[in-house]
Amino acid sequence: MKRHEESGIALITTLIMLSLVTFLSVAFLTLTRQERAVVQVQTEVTKAEEMEHTAFDRAVGEVMTRMLGSNGPNARMIYDFIVSTNYERKGPFLPGVSSLANVSYTNALGGPLTRAEQLQNLNHLFYDPRVPVYRDVNLDGRIDPREYGREFIYYIDFNENGQFEPSGLVQNTNYLGQMEGGQGYRMGDPHWIGILDRPNTWHKGDNRFVGRYAFLVQPTSRSLDLNYIHNQARLLGVPNPNYANEGFVRNQGVGNWEMNLAGFLASLNPEAWNRPAFPYNYTPFLPTSGSEAFDHARLLSRNRYEFQVPNIYEFRTLWTYTNQFPVSPPPGNVLFPGHRYFWNTADRYDLYGNGPINIGPSLQLGLTAPAGSFVTGDDLPLLTGTPALVDDSSPWFGSPVPNPFFTVQELLKDYGNPIPLYEPFANRLR
Repeated sequence: MKRHEESGIALITTLIMLSLVTFLSVAFLTLTRQERAVVQVQTEVTKAEEMEHTAFDRAVGEVMTRMLGSNGPNARMIYDFIVSTNYERKGPFLPGVSSLANVSYTNALGGPLTRAEQLQNLNHLFYDPRVPVYRDVNLDGRIDPREYGREFIYYIDFNENGQFEPSGLVQNTNYLGQMEGGQGYRMGDPHWIGILDRPNTWHKGDNRFVGRYAFLVQPTSRSLDLNYIHNQARLLGVPNPNYANEGFVRNQGVGNWEMNLAGFLASLNPEAWNRPAFPYNYTPFLPTSGSEAFDHARLLSRNRYEFQVPNIYEFRTLWTYTNQFPVSPPPGNVLFPGHRYFWNTADRYDLYGNGPINIGPSLQLGLTAPAGSFVTGDDLPLLTGTPALVDDSSPWFGSPVPNPFFTVQELLKDYGNPIPLYEPFANRLR
């Protein structure tokens, strides 16, 4: 009897040990799987960071190359808007020619390459190569040539119009995509540039791509801050103004809020914002109407102000000048202008930008024709009713805006609740 009891105890002990080993094995395998997933994620993060550093270094190298390759006193400023581009020969793909310079994606007739030509083209990828990344656009489980290249994702579609826009000397087109006379040098969509596992040799079966990068260089000296250009100053101080009119005024040009956003749009793409039916026309002394450029500029600027019609407070969401600079500086200190400095100069500079239009030879002295004189202090009624009181109902268009744009993608937003004021502008970009 005792021997049977000892055998039962041994069996139970064995089962407990097997259960414990099984539990530990499962726990170990689970932990190993989790660790593998963590390592994979960290590897991808590291690759992404390396691609970012590569893109930055390449962009800096492109800028420095343009600087060092130019002579003259302004050589350090010889660079402009730059985007990353893949290498592609000027001309069609040459069948049967084995050369790293023979990289193209169209045949002699301008059509797509055959399968054999595509394989040969892949073996030539070496200089700023275009990574063969595809996506299933129509979700049919295969790469469909009828999608006209939309499944070959080799560029960043910044304006989200679903079309590739090339860089270099390109044919001019109108807003409908129809070709017009002449060519122009343009910068289009940035290309994705691939990084090979072994960068010292070309792309092949045992030398695959490990990542890709793209870059865009925009000199700040040649850019406009959409959050601080344009104004609606013509509507200031006007009894019962018509808010359907464009209120932009360009007077002395004392601040960035006097920069003409409509003029920029009309110059950027005349076929979109300076069409014969709705031409760009700016008259300094009269309200502007019937111009798509000014209509869209008005909508963009008023979206920044969170302006809604009807609104008895006009542009109350903007700060007044005294909100911006509430503390008066010591006498003679003009580095940090405050209320006192504004008061002392309001008879010479049109800081509110609402006119009268300066047509005289001297901005410093405020010498204008009688209808445009600042001697009486045009801006003082907007700032204060008396030297001791401040009229906060007069907004200043140089102030911070309550609803600024943060990303380029926001300009393409034509949906939401409520729909943005600039919906017509977003539609024109597409």
